[in-house]
Amino acid sequence: MDTQLELPVNPLRRHATHEMRTPSLEAHGLNRNALGSRSLNVLAWLKANGPATARQIVDGIGFKDMNCVRPRLTELRKLGLVREQEKAKDQLTGINVFVYACA
Repeated sequence: MDTQLELPVNPLRRHATHEMRTPSLEAHGLNRNALGSRSLNVLAWLKANGPATARQIVDGIGFKDMNCVRPRLTELRKLGLVREQEKAKDQLTGINVFVYACA
């Protein structure tokens, strides 16, 4: 006899980009009200030094990799703490890049 078990659908089990309950957020180490130290570093640097490109922020803080700053800028921009102000030519690559400023 061939029987299939029907497992109940868990209504809270959704993709991580969808709403998650507070215990789930805590289990993943996420807190909607807190920023990581690197994001806070980037925000503090921008507040102290004014508008800058990602490379200027990297050089100003002393990071060695652009990937230390770019995701943080995206996060801060999505939270409305930083805005893309204008474009400027990157001194190293010659490519037009965004200048970021505190919102």
